[in-house]
Amino acid sequence: PAHRERRNILNLQFVCQQCQEPVRLGDKQHHLDATCSHRYIECPLCKARVTPATLDAHTAQSCPRRTVVCPGCSMEVTAGELSAHRSTDCPHRMVKCLHCGERGRLRDMEATVEHGEQSHIEMLTRENARLQADVQRLHEEKDAAEKEVQRLRTRLTRQQQAQAGRHAMESSIGELLTNSSDMGA
Repeated sequence: PAHRERRNILNLQFVCQQCQEPVRLGDKQHHLDATCSHRYIECPLCKARVTPATLDAHTAQSCPRRTVVCPGCSMEVTAGELSAHRSTDCPHRMVKCLHCGERGRLRDMEATVEHGEQSHIEMLTRENARLQADVQRLHEEKDAAEKEVQRLRTRLTRQQQAQAGRHAMESSIGELLTNSSDMGA
């Protein structure tokens, strides 16, 4: 009889709290460990904890270890490495020409530099001449500013000397007036 009661109890059904599926009481542990669609399992690629219900979507769309194809060069890389690949390794990444500043794909720039070396040299020569002219103009502006500073210093010195002379003269006149009023008294 106890055996029959035990079998009856194990055959009772309950609703799983995680997946809301009916489960036989005797299969509870197996269900929770192996068949519940809401239990956590490891992603085989990145070891993230996901549920069986979300595993396919995770490995197809968000797993950083999934394989993706670089849209530039068609090389297969992991999704987590794609950004670094596109900015440092991809031959189709956009770069700025060191000579002229023009932006283009690395692969195309390498060919342009090889075939357009003379035009880059000419461009650099023009840029160097422009910079030299700027330096010459700045030297001339500096020299003119220094002359103006010297002119203003000289003017200030003269004004200070004139003012000192005026003060001396005013002082002398004041003394004379004082002396003359003392004499007349």
